[in-house]
Amino acid sequence: MTLDHHQTLHPLYTAACEQAKQLGTLSRELLPMVRHMCDVEPDPELLPDAIRQDRQIVFDGKEVNTVITRPRGTEDEILPVIVFILSPEVQFPVAIEECFSVVRWLHEHGKDIQVAPERLVVAGDSAGGNMATGLTLMAKERGFINLIKAQVMLYPPTAADFTPHKSIVEYGQGDYYINIKDIQFFADAYCLVSPIELNNKLATPLLSTLNDLEGLPPALLITAEYDMLRDEGEEYGRKMMQAGVDIFSVRVHGTIHGFMHIPGADQAPQYNRTLNLIVGFLLDILKRPA
Repeated sequence: MTLDHHQTLHPLYTAACEQAKQLGTLSRELLPMVRHMCDVEPDPELLPDAIRQDRQIVFDGKEVNTVITRPRGTEDEILPVIVFILSPEVQFPVAIEECFSVVRWLHEHGKDIQVAPERLVVAGDSAGGNMATGLTLMAKERGFINLIKAQVMLYPPTAADFTPHKSIVEYGQGDYYINIKDIQFFADAYCLVSPIELNNKLATPLLSTLNDLEGLPPALLITAEYDMLRDEGEEYGRKMMQAGVDIFSVRVHGTIHGFMHIPGADQAPQYNRTLNLIVGFLLDILKRPA
């Protein structure tokens, strides 16, 4: 019997895959529509105990939008969410430099907004996961060894050249939410030249050597079973493990790329269990001595 992979997907993810098919391959013309679809205020029911407010952080004479939230189970923690300038309006390394400036600002001035500077964690999904681990590499490269306490990556793109990975062939043909052309569009939008030509570990962290990765903060890496980026994410996790990083890597079965942020995500059990996993990881990390 041949397994129909779509039968193992939650109906929410199947619907998202069909919607992505109808939308077609991403292009500059579709960007306004996609951004509008993604620009949704968080549903307060997702985190019943959340306290949320928008703030402005000022650094280097510029204001940066943030979202301050207290996730369920971490009542003593505040999570600033950085709103950086998007691509293709700007390209690498503008966004990651913006994020790094905010992380440094939080380290120096966090107490002013009730953020413990010695307990900074970076986290993100998809491109945000790429940037989260990129920030830890940047911090080490620039001598800020203890700047970041931990990192959380959800289904991050990590490779400059994704052709060797089996998941690209299996899940990158357009049936599972994103496809090869979408990823190529993202790469062209984010990088001035191709990732291979750019050859920069801060843009494609799988290029990092074991020496680059050694000493990075503890990591939680989450990948999705039916995601074309799954294999490169897991290869990065194995490389971190080889470098001695304290990393916990989990593949969530029956999920697609972006399963934590598609509309109605909290209706799938994978969302809530993954959220609990992240909160548990943070609680464990943040109770460790600074």
